[in-house]
Amino acid sequence: MTSTMISTELAGSMDSLDLHDDDVYADGQMYLRQKRPLVIGISPGNPYYYKDSNLERLLLFAEQHAEEVKMFLPDVIGQHNYRAVGSANPERSSRVKANRLRNKVKSVMSANNLSNRKFKYVDWVKDIESMPEYEQSLVYIRELYATNETLREDVRETTEAALCCMARGRTKGENDDSTSVEIDIEEGANYLLKELAFFLCLQSAYDNFEQFVMIYHRDWPVLENFFHGHYDGVRRRYMGYMALDCEKMVPVA
Repeated sequence: MTSTMISTELAGSMDSLDLHDDDVYADGQMYLRQKRPLVIGISPGNPYYYKDSNLERLLLFAEQHAEEVKMFLPDVIGQHNYRAVGSANPERSSRVKANRLRNKVKSVMSANNLSNRKFKYVDWVKDIESMPEYEQSLVYIRELYATNETLREDVRETTEAALCCMARGRTKGENDDSTSVEIDIEEGANYLLKELAFFLCLQSAYDNFEQFVMIYHRDWPVLENFFHGHYDGVRRRYMGYMALDCEKMVPVA
């Protein structure tokens, strides 16, 4: 299947790029007002998410603004990052870190009486990895990464920054089984490429996700640029974006 065919099949509600279109933040505001489903990004390797107050703010925001919330805690694909920083057992490292954060989320949800009926985790193996649409999305993303220098540079720069933070955390005594602090950027890039493929196919994974809002604690330039068509000229209007700790975040009317 060619890149052109994949791009057309995955287009869905995408429009051709118009630089005068509202950005993903404006779409996020609109979809929040419409009570569209939310996807919460929860990063196991990010210290931000180990503070109860930050998790509480994120979860209560979601509780207020949506009837359906998917919590995206990248556990399976996290092994790419641990492999990239030299973990002797990247699968175990990723699983342990993710489970630790899941326990914190569970505690915060319980303390705030948040319903498990509304908040559901993305099951990577069952919900995503087994879908043909995900495989098609990943092929498209990998081909774009291979052929688009701007995307490649942005992904590598973002990946390098994240991996360097992980490596520094290990040298400061974090309890893990790493054998090296050298980083493998190409291995780590797989993590971000799979995240992009996930968002590209999300409409097919769940009912009622024709439009949705991704909620994160900060801006995410690669994801924002991809959905705005910066890399392939295709504006994807079905995802809005909100960053809780970003100057672009404004109150929802």
